[in-house]
Amino acid sequence: MDASPDSFAGPTPPPSSRDLVEQVVGKVLSRFRVAAVEKLAGGKSNTMLKVSFESPDDPVVVRVYDRDPSAIHRELAILDLVRATVPVPVVLHTEPAGTIIGRPFVILRYVEGITFHQLTTIGDIGAVHAAARSVGQTLAAIGRHTWPATTGRARWTARPHTGNDAADVLTSFGELCASTVLRQRIGERSLNQMREFVRTWSPRLAQELRVPQLVHGDFWQGNILVRRESGRWKVAAILDWESASLGSCLRDIGVFLRYECARDPVLEPHLSRAFLEAGGCLPEGWQQIARLYDLFTVCKRLTVPALADGVVRELYEVIEALAQTQANGEMGKVRLVE
Repeated sequence: MDASPDSFAGPTPPPSSRDLVEQVVGKVLSRFRVAAVEKLAGGKSNTMLKVSFESPDDPVVVRVYDRDPSAIHRELAILDLVRATVPVPVVLHTEPAGTIIGRPFVILRYVEGITFHQLTTIGDIGAVHAAARSVGQTLAAIGRHTWPATTGRARWTARPHTGNDAADVLTSFGELCASTVLRQRIGERSLNQMREFVRTWSPRLAQELRVPQLVHGDFWQGNILVRRESGRWKVAAILDWESASLGSCLRDIGVFLRYECARDPVLEPHLSRAFLEAGGCLPEGWQQIARLYDLFTVCKRLTVPALADGVVRELYEVIEALAQTQANGEMGKVRLVE
């Protein structure tokens, strides 16, 4: 879990974070003395604070559910379900009622590592290849799980799944195309190209999905921690499971490979080979199906009115890259998702 540039230490953290940590430590960790607090990057919707102690005890992370308080039950159930086969943080304490600080929170054991995204910026291509293979193995392990009816921590119900992803995507994409915000941001030309791509590939979704699998739901590179162990880079933990659902592993693959360049691949074929070797299954045309899933995610995000200009540009570039690939007649040639 990586600290953001505005992390703080010692006696002068931002007041809101300081107050939060003081409340949590006073009620739950009273035998410890706090040495430092860091606000962790990557938490887009929830507060994530790393707390270090004056004693030799390992640091912890306080994760507060700001956006959706009920998501704590889903995440705790998922962590219980997958922890034997998927690297995830260890849960040390839970407060689902939110009585201490007014919001639910968990205390997790801090996991040493950097995000996969950070790894891609250090210029070590061999490290990225090795970590991508580990991600492929981890995705295969996630896909071996299905939605639990009950767990040791909480009873919960699966998100609805119709069994017809083709119909779901076509219906949802049609609704998205009616969004004035989306039309203004990507223009009619790009919108028409996206419609054509969806019409071409959506029938394959019905063939692709046989038994719904556990899907992380937010498998971007900032939610994947990696570290070097015994000379090899591997996944240290998968974070932020509150968006988990039933579906196809290609949803997660599409998000992970969103920025992969078809003409200059880095993550492929390392990811898919490791995924298959670990027992995962990929249908014919999986690259385009994964691209379709992610296209829906990107377009849905672009319908949000209050979106930072930088995020809008970034997502628009994803759509433009797909449109360019389609225009060049490369859809059947590329082996990965941009």
